[in-house]
Amino acid sequence: MRNFLGKTAIITGAANGIGKAIAFELARRGSRLALVDIDQENLRSTAFGVEALGISVSQHVIDVANPHAVSKLPEAVIEWHKKADILINCAGVSVTAPLEDQSIDDIDWITGVNYLGTVYTCRYFVPLMKELPEAAIVNVSSAAGLLGFRKRTTYSASKFAVIGFSEALRAENYRSPISVTCAIPGPIKTDMISRARIYGEGQEELERNYLAKAGLSAEVTAKKILSAVASKKGKVYITKESIMISVLRRIFGNGFVAATSRFEGKLPA
Repeated sequence: MRNFLGKTAIITGAANGIGKAIAFELARRGSRLALVDIDQENLRSTAFGVEALGISVSQHVIDVANPHAVSKLPEAVIEWHKKADILINCAGVSVTAPLEDQSIDDIDWITGVNYLGTVYTCRYFVPLMKELPEAAIVNVSSAAGLLGFRKRTTYSASKFAVIGFSEALRAENYRSPISVTCAIPGPIKTDMISRARIYGEGQEELERNYLAKAGLSAEVTAKKILSAVASKKGKVYITKESIMISVLRRIFGNGFVAATSRFEGKLPA
């Protein structure tokens, strides 16, 4: 999909961060947008911003972890935009704590939004997208989906799952009009930490300081993701951290995994 002009893109997590940046980048390229998020106030802000660029925009305030709500989304998108060419799953949440300090609610929350939300949207949009001449799906994972880090057990698990799901979905649709791309960023400068559940004295400040120094901008991330969609890549490693982890894990295997057990403070986004 080399031309985004006139395409309709559904973006989850569009109120903030990478999702918001992709919305503006697609708007500049002439795409129609269906913006999805549970954060109504910031979703409205994103929508007003892209509307100012002369783009047709619909807003859908739903929790992607709710399968019933997601099941109604395609109908709403088709009613407004008549088609659904691109699905970009950016919705994501984070928990930082040792497993024993995470509540069952924490675990359900992160699994529901990060993994099941991705599955649900794909489940309900894939049948529509198969009817088009070409379509694209992007699922945003993380460098934490390549390697498990301390205090990130459930977050890493959800992001590992997104990578595996995306690989399988790409294989399943190899002969269909749908291309599937899994985006794997490392640290990105977004406000995700403000919505994260972070336990432990000083942990939030530690993560904020790291992102301020090492994080890539959401705007650059958006451009890299859309470039990967245009070239129909199966995976795109967004930051040097995600590239490094992918390479070193292949080279050193479990030895690299063991070394990261002592790695504190520099946590992938």
